[in-house]
Amino acid sequence: MCLRLLQKHGHRPIVLLGGGTTRIGDPSGKDKTRKILEEKEIEKNIKSIEIILKKFLDTEDKKIKPIFVNNYSWLKNLNYISFLRDIGKHFTINKMLSFDSIKLRLEREQSLSYMEFNYMILQAYDFLELNKKENCVLQIGGSDQWGNIVNGVDLIKRYLSKEVYGLTTPLITLASGAKMGSRKAGTPDCRIIYCPGERVGQGRAARGGNHRISAGTQDKTITPWCVFRSWSSAQNRRPAAGINRSLQTIYRSKSKKYRTLLEPCQYEDLSV
Repeated sequence: MCLRLLQKHGHRPIVLLGGGTTRIGDPSGKDKTRKILEEKEIEKNIKSIEIILKKFLDTEDKKIKPIFVNNYSWLKNLNYISFLRDIGKHFTINKMLSFDSIKLRLEREQSLSYMEFNYMILQAYDFLELNKKENCVLQIGGSDQWGNIVNGVDLIKRYLSKEVYGLTTPLITLASGAKMGSRKAGTPDCRIIYCPGERVGQGRAARGGNHRISAGTQDKTITPWCVFRSWSSAQNRRPAAGINRSLQTIYRSKSKKYRTLLEPCQYEDLSV
């Protein structure tokens, strides 16, 4: 949604595919270590995510055509000693322990591996690399990524003496308030809704952070019934209100077509 909005206003987004960081696993919002996938499955998912995103982004206009990058290309050959000396010195344990992704796990006395503890440094390093390679000045992610994004902004300020920016957006949640994601119980099976837009303008912006869309959802056609059942099942207490809220988050429009789309969602007897 953010990528499309950037394009609509003439910017060229950078899509960061986390082929490297997915080999570690982001501890944000998790109460246990993520399952580490096999190499072949990771590569398959990366390709699938790119295919999905190209269906929703403008890939024809050269001025705003998205740039796809895989952070595995610069993370795979990092020298550990050099990385600690050049990048690690800009991070303090005190500050790292203050971020929710770490602090909440420790407060709940849940195990946190050293591998996961390093994740925020790697994501910060991603922002640094994108700034150097693509002049990326803005990283956008879900609200659960705030700590990781702030670390990237701070690293670039310390390492390059440059000012960059971070932006987070509200998460789409289940009725319980939990983040809706591909590995969460109760998450819809159909998670992609097409939002029409136009190709416009010039300019440049960038998008960092891992992009999480179900890699298996590549069907060319998703029926309205599939979308309805998926969203209503995710909002088990008040399905109509939940669908209404979710559609407002996705579309952000006041057009007649949008109001017509939302009108049925005003009634609680919508659930089937």
